[in-house]
Amino acid sequence: MRDYELVLITKTKTEAENEAVLKSVKELILSFKGKVNKTSPWGKRDLVYPIKQQRSGYYFLLQIKLSPESIKEFEKKLKLNENVIRYLLITRG
Repeated sequence: MRDYELVLITKTKTEAENEAVLKSVKELILSFKGKVNKTSPWGKRDLVYPIKQQRSGYYFLLQIKLSPESIKEFEKKLKLNENVIRYLLITRG
């Protein structure tokens, strides 16, 4: 298991929708036998340029643990989530 930081930008409109998207991402991490160490909501921000016809999005930072072998499959499934506009997954330390 390695430590990763995952930054998500979601296109949801309400707080309830944000929680639902965040819950589905956490369940996806757990399905790969990973662990969510910390979740930090950064709030709604305007995007510098439109992404998928969206001019603003909600940002979240998750500190997670995943096995390196499952990263490609995890990213593939994360891309299928239509509420996630963009994501960035980087290793920590």
